[in-house]
Amino acid sequence: MIVDLASFGRASYESEYNSCMGLNGLTSAQHNVFESELARKYPERYDGAGMCKELVYSWNVRLDDPVDIGRNCTIEAGKLVLSSTRTYAPIIMEILSKYSNTTSGGTPTSISIHGMILCSGGAQTKILHFIDESLHVIKVNMITIPPLFKLIQEQ
Repeated sequence: MIVDLASFGRASYESEYNSCMGLNGLTSAQHNVFESELARKYPERYDGAGMCKELVYSWNVRLDDPVDIGRNCTIEAGKLVLSSTRTYAPIIMEILSKYSNTTSGGTPTSISIHGMILCSGGAQTKILHFIDESLHVIKVNMITIPPLFKLIQEQ
């Protein structure tokens, strides 16, 4: 069994909503979502010599535009894109404490963990790169597309 953990939403140990951006796509997301006014207002935010001007903040969203994150809730676009990277340490610690080779009392568990991988950016399809070709993956209960990535698609 392969278990997917969503990167977006609000985990019990987080104080606010997390968009799931992480650091990998931060620069790209900013330029693929926000309007060109940012380039004029904050020219230090990008490398003017190393980037084609047409690609610098080339879309239509303002930093303070509300973005629907579901359940009748919105968050400002700037905060959505710049939310902090989620740490999975609390979840992994709990999983390992419950499902390592033995429980705290020394009794063997019926579940063994054969590996873990943090696979961001398309993880629901990347799994095919990490398994033997003879195996078959059946995906059930796929995670929905996070609001931030819907915004990027729209832009």
